[in-house]
Amino acid sequence: MSITTTTAFPYTGIPSTEVVREPGHTGMAEHGTDITKHLLQDANDRVEHGTHEAELRADAAWAVPGAQMKRQALAVRDVAVESAENLRGEIRAHPLLAVFTGIVVGVLLGRALR
Repeated sequence: MSITTTTAFPYTGIPSTEVVREPGHTGMAEHGTDITKHLLQDANDRVEHGTHEAELRADAAWAVPGAQMKRQALAVRDVAVESAENLRGEIRAHPLLAVFTGIVVGVLLGRALR
């Protein structure tokens, strides 16, 4: 008795019941195919549902940290703008000291990078 099968659903390893040739077994192939299709569809639906649920949970999990990060970024930007304005005011108030400080910092950086 020989059984010849081919794979009906590639990459799953599930043999097609439509091409099973066995003496005395007529009509069962269609029934097996329907069951296999039903099982595969149920499995696919469960995977899609699980994936959708995971996406929703991930979106909800990132909503709060994302808002917090945005608030922190805006706060850092505000501090940077305020610091730049304070530095401009100090440079305008003491221009010679600013030039001397720039020269000293340049010399120190030049020696440190050699």
